[in-house]
Amino acid sequence: MLFESIIIFILFTTIAENIVMNVKLNSFLDNQILDESLSTETIKYYHKNNKSFKKRIDYLAAPSFCDILVTTDSSVEIPLIYNILSNTVGGHAGLVGISYNDEYYSILTTDTIDTTLNDRANCASIYSVFNWDDHYVFPSYYILRVELTEEEAIEVFNEAVSILGEPYNATFLLNTDTTSYCSDLVAKAFSKVNINLNWDFGATTVIDLIVSRHTKIVGYKEYKNKVSYFYTY
Repeated sequence: MLFESIIIFILFTTIAENIVMNVKLNSFLDNQILDESLSTETIKYYHKNNKSFKKRIDYLAAPSFCDILVTTDSSVEIPLIYNILSNTVGGHAGLVGISYNDEYYSILTTDTIDTTLNDRANCASIYSVFNWDDHYVFPSYYILRVELTEEEAIEVFNEAVSILGEPYNATFLLNTDTTSYCSDLVAKAFSKVNINLNWDFGATTVIDLIVSRHTKIVGYKEYKNKVSYFYTY
């Protein structure tokens, strides 16, 4: 009975979160205008009639300090498992940094703090934000923003820096004090300023970050039919 209850809860939560996520994304995409003066055959720029947009056409390549980059696209290539993971937990998340230097780390404004399992590192590391524009790895991604004061943003970032080098948590539930996975790292950083990005209090998923009441979508990119579509506010 307990097992069945857990499965029902997971299914209900997954359905509810996907509904909220789609509503949130569709609300952001509503009334987006194609900027024909900037668009090409392979890149389409959309915005909400924002007069300052032309000054910020690189926005999706260089999000702001403490923005969250997330993709719901799983890295698993097996079709059925890909669909299940993409619709239940999502794919990957990272926190955008600022110019930072200490005796251990050097971070640029075009860097992110991520953690993942790969050939380079199995721990929280520094990556380039431009990796997210590799449409083979990230066919689509969101840029999420949490309203923070400057002091709060610095606290969030410093907490993320303190996690650098921490081993990747492949269990997602155990050893969360000394290991992290990608969306968990982001949630831990924001918890430093008492912002909870995980409404259901289970494992923090990418979808949790998207549907959180604390986050708003300020950018979205998708690649389909050999064309990149960029949307901003």
